[in-house]
Amino acid sequence: MIGDIGDQNLVRTLIKKHGIAAIIHFGGSIVVPDSVADPLGYHKNNTVKSRAWMEVAVATGVEYFIFSSTAAVHGNPQENPVG
Repeated sequence: MIGDIGDQNLVRTLIKKHGIAAIIHFGGSIVVPDSVADPLGYHKNNTVKSRAWMEVAVATGVEYFIFSSTAAVHGNPQENPVG
């Protein structure tokens, strides 16, 4: 199924249909130059839409979340994994 995390009705349906108990979020848009060119688009995708699905997830009883960011915020580390 193809959808959008900002579509709360779809998210609600999927959580209930599949009995989802945990969600892992790896961030939606991650390309730094693009985020500079389209900051409002990035804000909408990475903040507004993430909040929309989290709201539904909490309301439907999802208890576990892992929220990950990209490693782009760390620059080019000398060791991997970044510690």
